[in-house]
Amino acid sequence: MIRYAVLIVALGACGRDKRQQEAPPPGEPKPVEPAGPAGGSAIAEDEPPPAFEPAKLHVSKGGKPVAMTRAFIKRVSPDHWRVMVSDKEGSCAELLSGVTNQQAGATTVVTTLRKHVRPDASEDIAITDVWASGRSAPARLEGASAKLSVPADKGAQVEVELATIVEGDLAVDGTFTALGCGDQPAMDAGIPKDKHVSNATITLANHTLALASAIAKGDDLVLSTGPLDCSGVEPFAPVIVKRILGRWFVGGTWLAQDVSSDVKELTATLGAQGGSKDGPTIALTLGGSATIGGYAIALDGSIEAIDCHLPK
Repeated sequence: MIRYAVLIVALGACGRDKRQQEAPPPGEPKPVEPAGPAGGSAIAEDEPPPAFEPAKLHVSKGGKPVAMTRAFIKRVSPDHWRVMVSDKEGSCAELLSGVTNQQAGATTVVTTLRKHVRPDASEDIAITDVWASGRSAPARLEGASAKLSVPADKGAQVEVELATIVEGDLAVDGTFTALGCGDQPAMDAGIPKDKHVSNATITLANHTLALASAIAKGDDLVLSTGPLDCSGVEPFAPVIVKRILGRWFVGGTWLAQDVSSDVKELTATLGAQGGSKDGPTIALTLGGSATIGGYAIALDGSIEAIDCHLPK
């Protein structure tokens, strides 16, 4: 469910800058982040990063310290960020595009950060994976956390604090100031063409969020706090709820892992049918509360779902 990308190295011709492009971690579907510019066209320059204090950030590879000089942070989706730290390369334009002009001998570290909500309603920012130069894929992390001083708005100077990360020959910990790059550019994949009325909410561990989108296929359905259509692409969202063959699944970027249960207390009643630019629609009336994977879950209100059921 959850989809995101980190950098991998794409080999270029000898003597020229190589290009690095984002790719999904192992076992995850293709992300819905935009690909970088095609071909070898230059990436636009943007404002320089804030003054860096290397003494506050400790990075080493193979036991050798690396003095980082720049850092950037983008907001991939609500409560979901990606951070790039490097000694020689990177910019907001490159981080947002998903493609970086690789400099010879550079050391770059990319981490993914997500707000996680626990069943007891407490929350923190988790470091979910890390990638470094020379690696073909990011490594999953558990138990590592981070702090952000301010939102990663464009131009903001964001103080980032990383707990100790040790992965293979890479070690990272400390505090640094990253240049805020703003929001990841939106894509069309998974985005409805029409507006669909909703006054529905989901409450997860005492956190109540508006449900923005829903799709239905017979008795199966997907409810999301983000956008959703019948394409099969599920854009990032804090909470995504599914009912498949009568079983309820809860996931999204707020959860460290999906949880599921055969609870009967949650209800989604099908109602009036209609039409939209996205195809047929059907009204859903939601209700009930239950505990799934330790999380207290409640559904309420009504939402117009896109009917993705194929005609017989």
